[in-house]
Amino acid sequence: MVPDAKVALLQNLRQQRLMRPLLIAVTDPQLLTPELRDQQRQELAGTQGRLSLQLQPLVSKDLFFGADGQSRFDGLLTTAEGGSSWAVLHPRTTLIAPFEDRLAGELVWAIAGDDAALRRYINAWLAREQARGQMEALFDYWVRLSPSERTGR
Repeated sequence: MVPDAKVALLQNLRQQRLMRPLLIAVTDPQLLTPELRDQQRQELAGTQGRLSLQLQPLVSKDLFFGADGQSRFDGLLTTAEGGSSWAVLHPRTTLIAPFEDRLAGELVWAIAGDDAALRRYINAWLAREQARGQMEALFDYWVRLSPSERTGR
């Protein structure tokens, strides 16, 4: 997630060098790894680019979306799915997917007990939506398109 005022900054890091560290807020402790930081730096600046990238732990995503957070942080590292929800709630932010489709993610749906009927229903629904091509279309619409592309502005 990126404040709209900083989208161009992040999208142009390959062409222009940033003379300060890029500060990214992170609320999920599982995302605070040196490996992910290095992957993100490479995606944003390119293999030859130089970029000082700092991942800053944050207690709550709400702190990022406040006025102080919007000025302090250059972005918020979150999942594409979660970020699309936050983008709806905070229209002056943009979801940027720096890894595009190069990092795999998995969706897990926990079913209590041994509810075979619910499991069959969910599996059939997922298979039907996948066969209809809706999974890719929904991903393209909610993750790959910017809010302005979705609204036609």
